[in-house]
Amino acid sequence: MASLTLGIMFTAQSNALANSGSLSTTAKVTLSGDGSTKPVNPGGPTDPDDSGNNGTGSKGKLTLDYVPNLTFKQQRVTKGQIVTTATNRGAYVQISDRRFTGAGWQLQVKPSPLVGEKDFSEISAAALQLGSASFAKASTTNVSASPTVTDSATSLIPIGSYSLVASANKGTGLGTWLLQVNRSTIAPTKLLVNNADVKQQQTYQGALTWLLTDTPQ
Repeated sequence: MASLTLGIMFTAQSNALANSGSLSTTAKVTLSGDGSTKPVNPGGPTDPDDSGNNGTGSKGKLTLDYVPNLTFKQQRVTKGQIVTTATNRGAYVQISDRRFTGAGWQLQVKPSPLVGEKDFSEISAAALQLGSASFAKASTTNVSASPTVTDSATSLIPIGSYSLVASANKGTGLGTWLLQVNRSTIAPTKLLVNNADVKQQQTYQGALTWLLTDTPQ
């Protein structure tokens, strides 16, 4: 069985953009195509509850405070497609809007191609599914209306382009909110890979770039 880790592997930094910022997280995957292998530790965090992740340290009026490390394990190969499912049950993205304007915001994510560490072969025929996701208030004292999850449980987030996953319309999403993902066993977070793109068993590495902007939908 192969394993996959999506997570922060270095100190993340936000771009210095007015009232917005992007953050990249890395991705590593060990894939074996149709064959089965023993679990491989890709060298990333293995705690399913993301122990040791201390957040991004972002500062400002509109910030991405936390993005999750996600651990995946290969489940099956069906009609040439490798399906991996995240094992973390406490994954979330934390967003804080400290502005007084209530202008709203958008959250997007872009997966990069996965590159093999041995032969540098590239996997671009892949997509991420966030699965079932919902917002929760970080504090019961927050009286703001909730942001909206714009990505459906079965929506595919393709490699190489930004996809909108959540937004706050004007007057909503103020304060601190948690976008909770992979809480459902019926619609978990998944990575789907074309088996034909896997040239050999090896660790593949890529990035997830999270982009928070002050432009409401």
